[in-house]
Amino acid sequence: MGRTKSTTEEGDSSRGKKKVGPKRARTTPSARSAGNLSFDDRRFISLEHALLWDKFGHRSIATGRSIALEFAYHGLLIDYLTDAHWGNLAELPSIVYEDCVRLFYCNLRVIETDSDFRVISFVNGRRLELTVAILGELFHLPDGERVHFDTEPEMRQWLAQQVDDSGSPTLTLDEILTHICPVKRSLHRLTDSDLFPRYSLLRLWLLDNIAPRKGHLTSVPPLVAFLIFCLSSGRVVSLPYILLREMARMSVDDTRSLGFGAMLTHIFTAMRVDLSRSLSTPVKAPITSYTIQRSNITDRMVRAPERDDPIIGTTRRDLPPRRSSASAPSSSAPSAPAPSPYASLPPKFQDAFTSLQTTLQTTLQTTLTDEMTRQFGELRTHLDTRLDAQLGPYTPYGSTSYGTSQFAAYQYGTQQYGAPQFGASQFSSGGFSQFGAGSSSYVPSSAPPVPPVYHPPSYPPRIIPDYYGGDDDDDDDDDETAD
Repeated sequence: MGRTKSTTEEGDSSRGKKKVGPKRARTTPSARSAGNLSFDDRRFISLEHALLWDKFGHRSIATGRSIALEFAYHGLLIDYLTDAHWGNLAELPSIVYEDCVRLFYCNLRVIETDSDFRVISFVNGRRLELTVAILGELFHLPDGERVHFDTEPEMRQWLAQQVDDSGSPTLTLDEILTHICPVKRSLHRLTDSDLFPRYSLLRLWLLDNIAPRKGHLTSVPPLVAFLIFCLSSGRVVSLPYILLREMARMSVDDTRSLGFGAMLTHIFTAMRVDLSRSLSTPVKAPITSYTIQRSNITDRMVRAPERDDPIIGTTRRDLPPRRSSASAPSSSAPSAPAPSPYASLPPKFQDAFTSLQTTLQTTLQTTLTDEMTRQFGELRTHLDTRLDAQLGPYTPYGSTSYGTSQFAAYQYGTQQYGAPQFGASQFSSGGFSQFGAGSSSYVPSSAPPVPPVYHPPSYPPRIIPDYYGGDDDDDDDDDETAD
């Protein structure tokens, strides 16, 4: 019975207790597990991308550069971008969120079809999808020929496909290099010194904003050489397509920097990515006139006339050979007109500089005339003030109301007097309507005007010094008479 009782007591005591099993880990919205590994679902789109963070966490970032050039240097860079409708890329955000940029490339996925190319990424809980149309709308860029290559073999392969219906090539590598280089060069190891000096600043901007590369800054990659040719010749290409292709290459090529830092800041802001907990850093200093001076671009354009640069002028190779036996030109021969200083420039620059020169000459002439008139008026007012202070207000010889000098410019007809100040009572007849008090305008009637009658003064004239038209002999006569 005792055994049975103890069993019953144990059974009764176990009925009121709950069975406690092993504790289960609570899953938060910001952490997910895959097997035995977990990742932050606010930063990474999947575990596979989270494992790639070690490769992207320390990669360098090319922030990009804005443009802050003076008007005199716009022809070296701004005009090229404006003609291609890329001008909105001249002003970029001044900060970059480096951690968000690395997350963008770490989570990047590429979707490519025959008619479409897009990239999808994930940053701070926001899914981002970029296409050619979306990038064109964000930066107001036009679409055009969709072409992209990274190496010289890829460029040659693309050029081999550029043929017309008859099989003739429409664009060759020699044509591109001849357009951007004064001397025929090979694309392999092409540097900045091989280009025309006027393209140096454009090459620098392309390397900072469109096709950033690691390595020496003087190199000219194949894509940069092709874009220089397109911008200077007017060939229209699709920049949004090139940007998407470059993003896809950067996500898989560890030897390249992660580019478009400032552009991605604009994209994150437009797509409402949460940046409140992200740290920002300033972008690279903008391109200014100091950049031109430091790169010696203007010095190269002036110092190397033998480089056959249209901006510099006629080259030495274009000049006729010197002959020691050449006779001196005849003095009676008509002299040739002086060549235009802008004749060596491209046509669009010739018109621009000629118009600017004409405008400056007209403005300078008008400004000088106005300034001389103003200074002459101030001098005359100053002299009149000094004379009035010494002699008192001057009354012309004649009546107290008017004198003969007031009618020096008088003519019959509709012409006004020189500088009169007439009252209403001064003209009782003569074909004029009455003037208002102190008015210098009048309304002629149909009757011919009659000049007012001059009345001689009833008092002797005032003695006037030499500088006012007087004569010192009158003073001598008065002295003799007094004696």
